[in-house]
Amino acid sequence: MKMRNGFEPSVLALAILLVTPVDAWAYVDPGTGSYLFQVLIAGGLAATYTFRRYWDALKSAVQGKPRDPSKTAPRHPPNGMA
Repeated sequence: MKMRNGFEPSVLALAILLVTPVDAWAYVDPGTGSYLFQVLIAGGLAATYTFRRYWDALKSAVQGKPRDPSKTAPRHPPNGMA
């Protein structure tokens, strides 16, 4: 049984290598490249923001201090914003 389980991934990997083309003469236009660059930057900024929010919440929970109210969103919108 052990030989069969180790054999199947090897056959699958070999089949993928045989089917995959060697050279891909592909073209990525500048619009797509700049869009991908924008997505990477936005994802990095979103991850940084999310990490910072969770880190601050964890840090204040461990220290036993209430969170800074200026860093949290208001519960009710200001007058005229509803």
